[in-house]
Amino acid sequence: MDGSVEQIVVTGAQGQLGVTVIKRLVKAGQSVLAVDRVPMNDWKVSPAIRLDLANIDEGYCWPESVQTVLHLAGYRNIISATADELRSLLEANVLSLAGALAACGDNIRQFVFVSSMSVYAADAHVPTPETGPVNPDTTYALSKWLGSRRARSTECSGLRWGVPLFDLPKSMAQGVLII
Repeated sequence: MDGSVEQIVVTGAQGQLGVTVIKRLVKAGQSVLAVDRVPMNDWKVSPAIRLDLANIDEGYCWPESVQTVLHLAGYRNIISATADELRSLLEANVLSLAGALAACGDNIRQFVFVSSMSVYAADAHVPTPETGPVNPDTTYALSKWLGSRRARSTECSGLRWGVPLFDLPKSMAQGVLII
């Protein structure tokens, strides 16, 4: 590191969870680099870049000042999907995760991937241990499960990562801060 301020990358910056987490991190005095695949023309909360992680250039690495990546990017649960929606779901929930992981250099020490309770059996006990039986019975759940399998298979030097599982009602999620 060159002595610059350590940053936290937050992907999916313009999503509901991304916006909430970034605002709380900035309020807590953290330096945040917001990342999203859509234009961020009116973004004023923190420094931001537009980056399509599902189609990332080979060899791209997160900036040297980044030590933590919060991968919050993802496509919502869809019940009945067109072929284009399914493609978008896989790009957002699997390929973008692969891109975010591929961008991790030696400076990245923590990687957090947000999954979903939907990968487990519907009658799973809460809180569900990560070792619980899986039953991804929707395309969305399968995409989140594939993402978690991809994250677990990643070998990064010195990287500590986690897969927190959130399936909270909006009223409960307002008090959650991931760090």
